Amino acid sequence: MLTIQPETTVAEIVAERPSRSRVFEKLGIDYCCGGGKSLASVCDKKGITVDEAIKKIDAEDSRPAGKELDQLTELSLTDLIAHILKEHHNYLRSELPRLQALADRVAERHGERDSRLVELAKVHQDFVVEIEAHMMKEENILFPEIVEMEKSGSSFGSAGPIAMKIQVMEADHDVAGDALERMSALTDGFAISDDCCNKHRALLQGLKEMVDNTHQHISAENNILFSRAKEMESK
Repeated sequence: MLTIQPETTVAEIVAERPSRSRVFEKLGIDYCCGGGKSLASVCDKKGITVDEAIKKIDAEDSRPAGKELDQLTELSLTDLIAHILKEHHNYLRSELPRLQALADRVAERHGERDSRLVELAKVHQDFVVEIEAHMMKEENILFPEIVEMEKSGSSFGSAGPIAMKIQVMEADHDVAGDALERMSALTDGFAISDDCCNKHRALLQGLKEMVDNTHQHISAENNILFSRAKEMESK
């Protein structure tokens, strides 16, 4: 386990845990090409103390995981939707642009050596378009109707039964699942090899976390929210 000191290089910090790249990106610090610089030198240039930077890194390392699925079953549908919006929709809107920028950069720099990186950037780009449209449909149409149904005790959707809308959302989930599976296949399960640069490492780590989050996201919707909403509507 690396003990971060003022003389520890940015590259060493990110190499041990690529998710720390988020901290350096927020601080505007180059952790790839300029990663050989010490933490003290880059902090001095940015006008922050080493202790401040280490606190940010520690906070990133200790980010809490989302609620486990068995806890979600205890929530009302309205509260479950609020959880999905906070832990999954907000996460994707924040993380996907960062991952796309990394995927494009890695493909540009290393695509000639490994053509799979070019396809990876394209698959991720298509996934972004699909999932953003999907989330908009949920937020603007399906979720408000589920909340209103739980509140009023009756279903009166403007475009057919809620179960029909859920069927469309589940089909979208199948498309998303195929994209996630393809991303995993293109990266050998997001495996980080010794010759990966730090941007490539950050991409693989970020994609793994995104896939894990999205799997939790889809499970919470398909297996809990949608199932309970259909049951409520049928009654």
